[in-house]
Amino acid sequence: MAWNNLTTVDLIVGKNLKVFIKNPVKSIVKEVNPVNNSTRYHYVRSGENLTSIAKKNGISLNKIRSLNPKINPNRLRVGQKIRIR
Repeated sequence: MAWNNLTTVDLIVGKNLKVFIKNPVKSIVKEVNPVNNSTRYHYVRSGENLTSIAKKNGISLNKIRSLNPKINPNRLRVGQKIRIR
């Protein structure tokens, strides 16, 4: 814990840690980007459709449809909650 200036054993996503290797064979450095798996929602505004929502959020229309299987794209309502991640 001292090498990483940690005061508890709790870890934070995205935090870099120093690791001691007793007999290293060779140095390997790999940077890993944490995946943000948090669920996100969009609330439908007047004039929006699934295609426009997908474009605004940088995802495919098929992805929105797979995340929202019970939603009829022809019957969107203003204020309706759409899962986008």
